[in-house]
Order: sequence, then structure tokens, then C-alpha cells
Amino acid sequence: MDDLVQFLRARLDEEEHLAKNAADHAAGAIAGKARKAGRFDPPYDGNRWANDYDHVFALDGREGQPRMVQIADCGGAAYHLTPHIAHHDPARVLAEVDAKRRLLNEYEAARRAAANSDQDNFDYADAWVHALAHALRFQALPYAEHEEYLDMWRPRVED
Repeated sequence: MDDLVQFLRARLDEEEHLAKNAADHAAGAIAGKARKAGRFDPPYDGNRWANDYDHVFALDGREGQPRMVQIADCGGAAYHLTPHIAHHDPARVLAEVDAKRRLLNEYEAARRAAANSDQDNFDYADAWVHALAHALRFQALPYAEHEEYLDMWRPRVED
């Protein structure tokens, strides 16, 4: 399972990198519009997004009153895409990455605890490790098309 944990950590690092780049882009768009308007506010992190039919916006709350700054124009044909894009804003992606990393950390802690448990507690500790390992297999499923995904990680679902 160490290879699965390493695989998942690498995918989470990639997702974190993409989310931070998107936030930086949004922050850059906001800062550019602020400069054009003659404002030199502290930088906004660009993490919270919203949408209308054709556009994705970053919420700029630096001036006390939140306002929306357009960061993407998806065109009229893409109005079904903008809610999805806005829903997966960098803040949400980073929160999901954090939660998944916590699950990985919990699995590693449980493995250590099981290795160090006495015979009376071993069955419980071992069962917890197996349950967490099963959860990690499901966590890896969205990456099944990745070239480094191993089919042996696919969850074994029993009826």
C-alpha cells in the first residue's frame, strides 16, 4: 500500500498546484483591473469563485463590500460549464486536497499503531488499517486512467 499512498500524494500535489495557479490567475486578473482603476489594494488570493451564464468571477471582498471580478469568459455555448467551474474554485479544491491528505495521514498512523499494538488490541487496529486501506482504494479510482495507476489498487467490492 505504500506505493498507493505515494501515488495519491503525488496526485494531490498536482491538484494543489493547479488550484494555486488558478487562484493566482484570478488574483492577477483582479489586481490588473484594480491597477487600471487606479487602486493599489493588497493582493487578493483569488480563491472564491461564482458564475453567471457565460462568465466565471472571483469574489473580491477587499473593500468591505464584496464585488465580482470577471476572470473568464466561456462564451454563450458554455453556459453549462460555468457553474461547474465556479463550484470547483481553488478554495474548494484545496479543502478537498487537505481532507484527502488527512485520510492518508490517518492510514499511515493506523499502520504504525497496528504494528506497535499488543495482541489484545491487534485485531481492532488491523481492522482499522484494512478499512482505511479500502477507503484509499476508492479515493484512487478517479485516477484509474492515469498512466501510473495500478489495477491491483482497484477496490474489491464484495456482495
